[in-house]
Amino acid sequence: MRFLTHSKVQLQFASMFLLWFVVLLATFVLIFFATFQAESLRTNDMQIHDQLITKMLLVEQIKHLALWYGLAAFFYIVLTCIYVLAFSHRMTGPVYKLTKILEKAAKDREWPKNITFRKTDAFPELAVAFNQYCEAMQEAEKSRK
Repeated sequence: MRFLTHSKVQLQFASMFLLWFVVLLATFVLIFFATFQAESLRTNDMQIHDQLITKMLLVEQIKHLALWYGLAAFFYIVLTCIYVLAFSHRMTGPVYKLTKILEKAAKDREWPKNITFRKTDAFPELAVAFNQYCEAMQEAEKSRK
């Protein structure tokens, strides 16, 4: 079974989610560093020794937060990519199956058999409509003979 049935559509769909994630991540980074800058400016009224200790503590906090943000972002990207590929497979799978059935029917020069999609596939009404069309055309062909 091919997971990327329509790779162009599926990858465009995945890249759209990835782009929005990057925008969201960039927003978080900007907020994060703006907050750090604001906290860092508060130390200007302190003595130099206290400023250095406070800034060192802020840097340590940044390291820990960056690690957790990075891990969360990595897992979010992985889970989002898996979801997007699975979701887009449900969307493009029926089109792929219908295309293959029509190509085989054209090659064999006969009407295709009834098609069914998986329960999780999108467009179940497409299979019903296609089957009804094929039956109607077969009946029309038989009545002409």
